[in-house]
Amino acid sequence: MFPDPPSPSENPGPHPPEQLRRLAEIAAGKRQPGEAAGPQDLERLVHELQVHQIELQMQNEELQRTYAELLDSRDRYAELYDFAPVGYLTVDGDGRIREANLTLATLLRTSRGALVGSRFTDYVARESQDAIHFHRQKLEGPGSHSTCEVMLRRGDGTSFPASLKSSHVSGGRYHCAVSDISQRRDAEEALRQREQLGRQILSSLQEGLVVFDANLRFRVWNPFIASLTGTPESEVLGRHPDEVFPWMRELKLVDTLEESLAGGHIRHRDVHQQHPEDGRDIWLSGRSAPLRDFHGRITGVVVSLQDITERRRIHEQLRQLNRTLESRVAEQTGEIRLLAEAIEHLGEGVLITTDHTSWRDSRIVFANPAMCSISGFPETEMIGKTPRIFDGPRTHSDSPENIEHHLERDRFYHTELVHYRQDGSAYPAELLITLIRSADGDRTHFVSIHRDLSERKADEEAKFSLGQIIEASLNEVFIFEIRTLRFVQVNHGGRKNLGYSLDELRTLTPLDLKPDLTRERFLSMIAPVVGGEKSQLLFESRHRRQDGSFYDVDVALQRCRFRGHDCCVAIVIDTTERRRLEQEVVRASEEERQRIAVDLHDDLGAVLTALKLRTEGLAEELAEPRLGREGKLGTIISMMGEAIGKIRQIAHGLRPVGQEPDDLVNSLEALCHRVHADSPLSCRLLIEGSVEIADSIVANHLYRIAQEALINALRHSGGSRIDIFLRQHADRLELEVADDGRGFDGLPDHHLGLQIMRYRAQAMNGTLSIDSAADKPTRITCQVPCKGNRPAPTGR
Repeated sequence: MFPDPPSPSENPGPHPPEQLRRLAEIAAGKRQPGEAAGPQDLERLVHELQVHQIELQMQNEELQRTYAELLDSRDRYAELYDFAPVGYLTVDGDGRIREANLTLATLLRTSRGALVGSRFTDYVARESQDAIHFHRQKLEGPGSHSTCEVMLRRGDGTSFPASLKSSHVSGGRYHCAVSDISQRRDAEEALRQREQLGRQILSSLQEGLVVFDANLRFRVWNPFIASLTGTPESEVLGRHPDEVFPWMRELKLVDTLEESLAGGHIRHRDVHQQHPEDGRDIWLSGRSAPLRDFHGRITGVVVSLQDITERRRIHEQLRQLNRTLESRVAEQTGEIRLLAEAIEHLGEGVLITTDHTSWRDSRIVFANPAMCSISGFPETEMIGKTPRIFDGPRTHSDSPENIEHHLERDRFYHTELVHYRQDGSAYPAELLITLIRSADGDRTHFVSIHRDLSERKADEEAKFSLGQIIEASLNEVFIFEIRTLRFVQVNHGGRKNLGYSLDELRTLTPLDLKPDLTRERFLSMIAPVVGGEKSQLLFESRHRRQDGSFYDVDVALQRCRFRGHDCCVAIVIDTTERRRLEQEVVRASEEERQRIAVDLHDDLGAVLTALKLRTEGLAEELAEPRLGREGKLGTIISMMGEAIGKIRQIAHGLRPVGQEPDDLVNSLEALCHRVHADSPLSCRLLIEGSVEIADSIVANHLYRIAQEALINALRHSGGSRIDIFLRQHADRLELEVADDGRGFDGLPDHHLGLQIMRYRAQAMNGTLSIDSAADKPTRITCQVPCKGNRPAPTGR
């Protein structure tokens, strides 16, 4: 027999497999072995099978519905995972990304396929590698969490700040949430800047600012109030007024603060006290108001304090002035008469007209003598007329509405226009019209002051003409601002010679034209003019054109004001042609020296030599000891020999270096021998390379420079050795004179010898540099281009 199956009402839901199995076993246990199943048992068994069939169908439907819900939940989770506002990823124990959502791929500007399997540290910026390493170390234990901020590197090479929140899962794996905190960083920076600005405003505010919290304890005490009261911020913040300033309770200022804290209106109080440092009386005007938060709740009290000591003093002076004015009422009549007399003798024209709808239509009631002199109209012809009598064809003034607007707003009106005299001649005039009102505020008169601007206009025209002359000048005129050194104005001559436009020059400085000068050296050079020690600075320089070529200039620099700025104006003269002529003059001078030396040696020297020989022969013929003639002839011979020697010295002095290419070396060797013989100093010539100079003028210039340097060293250095170096380079010839004595500070440009050496270097298109200081030896170097100075080697 099968047990009775449970009814549908007892088993409304589907049975689990275990329950169905248990029911089957129970039914099998109740049936006796060998017992034949009757018809009723078969029907019940069929019925039970049908019930189980229905239950299985219902379970199948339930499983299908649960499966569909799981699929839908999975899709929703995938969408939530992929499109979450933050990036999610899973990193394994080797540091490789195993899972990543689309948001992370978007943040890193790469594909999710490229992320999966790659190392997470590949997307961490170099400066954040240590931070990510410490971050992972904190995730060693199960259930551990860690948070950090690092710089992540995108696929396009850019970086952005990110916040990482990670949790350990298992097996070294951890989940990580990545958030882009760029906006937060920007907001924090903006907040920091606003806080800094607030602190700057608070510290620079020229009035006291005090803030109390809800317990009336000081929270803000700015520097102005600290200076005014002599109480530093450290002694005030966090304390109650009763603890710091007991007198505030006595003056009921604490009561005022409590009223503001209770929601009262803005309170105003003036407080008198003595300054803590000098004891002088000071007055403070204070305003207190409730401090509210964003929700309108009162969180404290804010108080602003102003030092009104000066204002109180002025008010007191005004009160005294009012009392004084009462005593001066009787004197006003005399003062008015004095004013009238002053107007009569004023050098500017004065017109008084009655009020009308406009000044131009008002009637003249007074004209002083100066107005009659300026206009040529007698006073009798002006009285009763309107100011239109001064109008003519070229008179253009503002509309009456504009004049009335200025008079009503400012009570005066200023303009310049052309007026006409009685004889019809025109003159430029300046008008200052003032509106006069009565004590009741009614308009009564106009007072207009007339000035003849003829002389001023002539001066302005002269200045304008002078500006045109300067602009058209062939000499260069530069104006540059002292603070920035940028050019603000350059005349046509400067623009033309340099090859720049004015707009291009306004982006340049004098250093762009003088590449051999540094900013520090240039500022040091112009410091005497900028500081007012000198009114003018004169110096020589070289300018570089836009095409890269150079030209020599003389500069006259002085300080000036230009368009409201401190500037320097430089008048520059191109000395290229002058230097060429100077070189020609020097060359001609050297050639003349050579000619004189040759003439002295070849002509006069030969004559004196011949005369000496003839005198010697005559002496031999007339040798008679008893007559003493041989002594006289001997004297003549000696004098002639001395004359010949002096002529040779003069010729050598005029032309110390001869025409041969190697004469410079020979002359310098002779100079060293003379110095060594005539002084205790050691002097030697050191030659590097094959030095041969074909141009005798250049050779004589170099000799003179070496000679002058030796003389200076002998006189001033106090050393024991002088070395002359003569070096032949591929592109230049270098002469250097160095001693081991004491030098000098600065470059004494006023020294004639140094000026001559520089002049000779410039005459050879060369340069001269002086390296000297008080605590080290002096080194003078002259460098000359090699072109034309060195012929083919002769094997010396």
